Amino acid sequence: MRRGILLVLAAHGAWLHAAIVKPTATTPTSPAVEIVEWLASGSGCKGGSALPPGNVTMHLQRDAKNPRHMDITFQLGPYALEGAMPINPEHPTFARECAFRIAAQPGGHMRIQNVSARSSFQIEKEKGAWVGIQARLLTVTQPLGSWSRTFEKEWDVRKERVALVLEPDATGRNQIKSMECGESKLLGIDLSVLNKRDSFTPKLTVQSGAQLVLSLDMESC
Repeated sequence: MRRGILLVLAAHGAWLHAAIVKPTATTPTSPAVEIVEWLASGSGCKGGSALPPGNVTMHLQRDAKNPRHMDITFQLGPYALEGAMPINPEHPTFARECAFRIAAQPGGHMRIQNVSARSSFQIEKEKGAWVGIQARLLTVTQPLGSWSRTFEKEWDVRKERVALVLEPDATGRNQIKSMECGESKLLGIDLSVLNKRDSFTPKLTVQSGAQLVLSLDMESC
């Protein structure tokens, strides 16, 4: 597989940097886009094309009726924040985070037209626990869009399911429009789930859906 982008995992394993190199030539029969490499890394997930098997896997689905559309599906496994399983047993306030990155290489005379993502979370918590869920859609250098939901301490929440939909905002759409023809791009999603409690007494569980789907649409250029 040709490599138009090299992914380099930073020292602490949480962020990626991209070194853009000149991609090899493409032909008229090339796919609209190829995913050269991928990575999932953080306190709640691990996986990648260049890593040993982890709790996140990735699958590609091309649309036979629309060859310019692709879904990149991350199977998330047990990505959750369990109040009874803190990172530090002395601190009831903590977070679970996951950064997803893909290296996308457009085919000949193609460019990225749009990028979006979707997933879901189920929240169950007692009064006294604050929960925040945040998500960002981004390139390696620029944010494209964001989404967030909060559940206040005063609320008692019983298995409420929320849909996560990430789409570019006005600034993000301008960033996408500025991408050049055939330009390799590192795209990503950052997920974080945070709880704030004064003690371990309030119970809570925030469970992600089984999948996080990143969708790419391409156009001729």
